[in-house]
Amino acid sequence: MSPGVVAPGGRITLSAPGCPSTATASAGIFDTVTIAPGSAATATVDTDAKRGAVYTVSFNCTGGVQGTVDLTISGGATATPTARSTVLTTPRGVQGGLGGSFDSTDAWTLAAGGGMVLASAVGLVLVIRRRSSSDGRRH
Repeated sequence: MSPGVVAPGGRITLSAPGCPSTATASAGIFDTVTIAPGSAATATVDTDAKRGAVYTVSFNCTGGVQGTVDLTISGGATATPTARSTVLTTPRGVQGGLGGSFDSTDAWTLAAGGGMVLASAVGLVLVIRRRSSSDGRRH
């Protein structure tokens, strides 16, 4: 989140990079915003948002992925709303499979997985060719 603090009446930019589908962002201090995949949306914080308060912004992706981010309302008095944007991004989503026990994927892991897929594909082709050639001999 950068910078994570906005004045009442200020604008924030919201994105959900971990969401492969349409997402919504909502909080009690701005109207619910729809975020298209791979893009961002802008919301205007209510002018009556309580200064110094921390609000939770909830992100919901179509398909059930959810996340939250805290947004702090600046405490200083301003005569006009801020023109500065705050960018809020949802967490990148949950990792399935082994309960999120993998921290990240590196090149070696990808290469090993690709090698296993390739070996399986070659084995399948050899078995199919062997069966089709042996079926031809029986006729």
